[in-house]
Amino acid sequence: MKIEIDFAKPDALRQMKRELEAALAAVESALKAFGPAADARQVQMFHHHPPLPENINGTLAPIAKSVASLEDLFHEAGETFTSKEWIQRGKASNIPESQVRNYIKELENAGRIALIQRGQGRRPSSYHKN
Repeated sequence: MKIEIDFAKPDALRQMKRELEAALAAVESALKAFGPAADARQVQMFHHHPPLPENINGTLAPIAKSVASLEDLFHEAGETFTSKEWIQRGKASNIPESQVRNYIKELENAGRIALIQRGQGRRPSSYHKN
């Protein structure tokens, strides 16, 4: 996450502070849902998203929406799928390709999906849900 701070615009700084506090509240809510001793590989992700604070607006609203859309990609996918299928579905939902690729890496690191065959050249990677 990049943050640009312009000390000449105090109103913009106050707005940024409100948005960052809203994002932090959303992250804290998600962490509480897992509990203090939960391991990311053992926890099933919740099927609904924690409610975001009502004052979330500006640039963070699209981020919250795209996170929900990415989770929808996971639930809509079959047992096996390719990265190309997800990227195409992501484009249909206005999610950038880079964000879909990063989400696939996060799911793989969390143990929610497993790599079947690594992509090479024009052949996309294949995955299986755990």
